[in-house]
Amino acid sequence: NNGYWNQLSYIDYQYKADCIQITGNSTQETGGHNALMVHGDSCATALVQGNTVIGPWGHNGLDIKETNGLTVNLNVSYCPSGVACVGEAYNYEFTQLSPNSVTFTRNLSYGNISGAGLVCDFGDSFVGPTCTSGHCTGTCHIYNNTFMNTNGAGFSTDNSSAGAGTESTIIDYRNNIGNIEALYAQYANGTNTTWTHWDYNDDCVTPPSGFDCWTTWENGASYTTLSAFHSATGLGTHDFFETDPAFINPTAGNYAPNTSGPLGGSQGDPSEPAGVPYIGAIAPAP
Repeated sequence: NNGYWNQLSYIDYQYKADCIQITGNSTQETGGHNALMVHGDSCATALVQGNTVIGPWGHNGLDIKETNGLTVNLNVSYCPSGVACVGEAYNYEFTQLSPNSVTFTRNLSYGNISGAGLVCDFGDSFVGPTCTSGHCTGTCHIYNNTFMNTNGAGFSTDNSSAGAGTESTIIDYRNNIGNIEALYAQYANGTNTTWTHWDYNDDCVTPPSGFDCWTTWENGASYTTLSAFHSATGLGTHDFFETDPAFINPTAGNYAPNTSGPLGGSQGDPSEPAGVPYIGAIAPAP
């Protein structure tokens, strides 16, 4: 564990194509740094799938770093009431391997998680064997996820530790449900982030008092309406905004939208690469 005390952990600081697969596990009350961590697998078929992590944890629920092709699919990151889950439900950070990529699809987060549902970014100012300062590029594909954690943003990206206009994070974000702030590109170096897609999402499902639904420092503005966000960025043409997904039974962890609700039916992006035509982590149930 290299001192991390993760519950499940795979680390390869040589960043080889190991093709790791971590599937079908459950962890609870880990109390360590991360509940599940994969650091450094450049294999295109690497997979983290069907795992459930339940807090507390001290850093992130699922922490992924330095991969190139790994898929994070059908996982649940949950924090019970009264338990401290510090950081993100899902975290991806690249600082030592470039170019790199990761795909998050059909994952769910909910509960008392202090940070974002998902963070994808360059992170700290480390350098590695194929990532030198000023020349690092990472791509995050994010499809059909539901981020209903109660405190932080639904999705966040932060290149604050990189010099302006240097490290590049590329975001493809479609068919997702996000709670509270829908988008958070932190600090002035949000200019390092490129959005190839942001569309067909249900944004800012239940914004609490005092939160803006959109916060981006890419141009120093915050947007509290979808039309203002779309007018300024050209993104979110087909998004829903502050729309109750009519989840079947969220108190029991069932975050599937009901077919009778506003997200029922195949309303997602028909060209989305994962081939799931719905919005959210789970197809609407009858």
